[in-house]
Amino acid sequence: MTTGETIISVILILLSVIGPFTVFIWYALKYSKETFDPLLHPRTYYTSAKYFFWSIDFVKSIYLIAFGVVMLTLLLTKENLKSVYPIWTVYALYGSLVVLSFGAAALWLTLQLNYWKFSKGRVLSFDPEARTLTVQVEGSEYIIREDNVERVDIFSNEGYRNLYEYYQFTLRGGRCLIITDRTKGAAAIFDFFRELPLYRHKRRVPLISASH
Repeated sequence: MTTGETIISVILILLSVIGPFTVFIWYALKYSKETFDPLLHPRTYYTSAKYFFWSIDFVKSIYLIAFGVVMLTLLLTKENLKSVYPIWTVYALYGSLVVLSFGAAALWLTLQLNYWKFSKGRVLSFDPEARTLTVQVEGSEYIIREDNVERVDIFSNEGYRNLYEYYQFTLRGGRCLIITDRTKGAAAIFDFFRELPLYRHKRRVPLISASH
């Protein structure tokens, strides 16, 4: 291995180790800021496409698609499948990797696109003095206080690494509002309001239906 190749290998190794750690720290700081700032100061959050899709899950989905394409290419190129093991085991392994990669990517992308429909353009405005949250949704406005919320249904897969959940607020008077956990500022809601009547529902795939 030449000196240049050694340097490139070292850089790739460092990026593979430091990169994920840096991303984790960045997301932790962002989550902390969004969670605690509204408790003390008025804050307004707008969910843009850049904010929504610049996420770990979206990056992982793209990576899995690329990985699946590579595995599929190898699977279709017989010269690359030479092995000391029976050829059917090699086909089974590569085929399984292709199915798992595309399947996981399809699931995550489906959830992300589904949640985007209920997150895009949402504006959350926290007023700690009045203890109110104003949510603007496509020309409509919802004012949330602890005394005007009948119930909050939380639909979640309760995943540790790939958490997806959304919150259905039922307000007095019959109005309902959906807020996803991908909405900017949503992380602060349940610290901002401590006495909401919460009802949790576990769903393996918590898709939001069109009826909402």
